[in-house]
Amino acid sequence: MKKDKILSEDSVIKIEEKIRDVEKTTSGEIVVAVTPASSRYLDIGISVSAFLSLLSSYICVKIIPQSDSWSMFSIHTDYLPEVMLSFFLIFFFVFNLIFFIFPSLKSLFLSKGRKEAEIHKKAEQIFYQNHLDRTVDKTGILILLSLLERRIYILADEGIMSRIGIEGLESYAKVAAKNIKKNNAEKGILETIESFEKILKEEFPPRKNNPNELSDRVIFQ
Repeated sequence: MKKDKILSEDSVIKIEEKIRDVEKTTSGEIVVAVTPASSRYLDIGISVSAFLSLLSSYICVKIIPQSDSWSMFSIHTDYLPEVMLSFFLIFFFVFNLIFFIFPSLKSLFLSKGRKEAEIHKKAEQIFYQNHLDRTVDKTGILILLSLLERRIYILADEGIMSRIGIEGLESYAKVAAKNIKKNNAEKGILETIESFEKILKEEFPPRKNNPNELSDRVIFQ
């Protein structure tokens, strides 16, 4: 993933500095992660390519003149299944190549439910891989930016959830999503951190011994 196309170096520095500032004045632990997509959605690419290839093959067979006076068209008439298969394989390769080069096109064929399921699964994976579940006060907060889904997804440990609840997390994510849709990832992430800063200061003040339990670096996957 090319970081400079998502967040500039200055943006990354600002985000990491903001995380450090918040964690100095609270016992919360915030981790920001950025991923190009929550899933590769291989099944979407294959199934859509197959459908478009079949449709394109059928159209080609219909629009090519069938005449015995032309040798190539007589072959087309005599061996219609083979010609259809050839067209299908060519189109299937082309459409799969397009999805490989432009993976964001897959989002056009994704349901809201599928996106939600995949981004939640990705967030859980990153949450446990980076030990957000091991903080002393159960105050780990993951802010995940997934580019394909154009969404910020927030996952928090039980200490945070007991004070904020699912609706609270969703409200923070909705505010951030507005900036993501405007291609302003930096502002969306910073506003999300600032939203948590207020409640962390109220509900989770710093301990006398307030170690930095998790890395403040932005994770790029």
